[in-house]
Amino acid sequence: MRAVVLCPAGAVTGGPEALHQLVHTARALGEDAEIVYLGDGDRTAVPEPYRHYDVRIGTQVPDEPGIVVVAPEIFAFRLLTLQRAVPALWWLSVDWFDRHNDGYQRQYGTPLKPLDVLYGRPGVLHLAQSQYALDTVRARGGDPIMLSDYLHTSLRAELVDAQVGERADAVAYNPAKGMDTTRRLMDLAPDLTWVPLAGMTHAELARALGGVKAYVDFGEHPGRDRIPREAALAGACVVVGRRGSAVNDVDVPIPQEYKVDPAEGPAADRRTVALLRDVLADHTTHAARFASYRRWIEDQEAAFADETRGVFEAARSAATVGASA
Repeated sequence: MRAVVLCPAGAVTGGPEALHQLVHTARALGEDAEIVYLGDGDRTAVPEPYRHYDVRIGTQVPDEPGIVVVAPEIFAFRLLTLQRAVPALWWLSVDWFDRHNDGYQRQYGTPLKPLDVLYGRPGVLHLAQSQYALDTVRARGGDPIMLSDYLHTSLRAELVDAQVGERADAVAYNPAKGMDTTRRLMDLAPDLTWVPLAGMTHAELARALGGVKAYVDFGEHPGRDRIPREAALAGACVVVGRRGSAVNDVDVPIPQEYKVDPAEGPAADRRTVALLRDVLADHTTHAARFASYRRWIEDQEAAFADETRGVFEAARSAATVGASA
């Protein structure tokens, strides 16, 4: 079984990295896998941040027996035309698809629903990057299997090594995630030092996270977001809003005390500020409560290899079903 993984050309975000990780891991397991770049970026070269992965670049999306074509939601439509290859839709962000579908419906007056077509065909695989995606797709009638992602070894080492010197009594945040809530907290606690994580290389991000005592993230959590994991490995205590994947204890397995619901209003904001003040006052005690989370993050690369094996087993089974249909 040969895997052809579709990826937006030139994109450097968590989703595209997961797509490169799949090709890399499959090849390490002795499977035949390649990546095909689509879109307006450079289709001939692996983006520089991903060149440590063993990735072969393909140019075609073959529709042949013995092929599994893996596509993220943004390329779901590319799976609709496949007749002989096994289509595999990798749900890296169910929220992205819902927003895209809503926009398509507003523009054209009809929803774009590849799910309706794909669910009705035998041999279609649904892969879920998070428990949140798995639960969502299952509720919509699919039968997904887990295919998560991981933090690369070099990134993990960089984050651990960033823990040097005294930590500042500071709270880091991502300006692109959940700023409505973060601004309310900043207004409640203007005396705290708030560190924005923006416009940084990964080395700079690691140093920033390694130098603060807390990281807050009140974004949508459409999947297993990377920065909360990176913050934990860098030794920061992680406080998240109960949204998306952060609601469950599979995707974000941290103590409930550090999961807050901003929808509860001012009372929740006051509790969150009080929690942050306590973290800054006694970082050592709070950081110890994230030990199991850090171990879980370290184990994800091995777990991803097991999940990749499962994907190829499922693809071979789906190919057999398709051939007999």
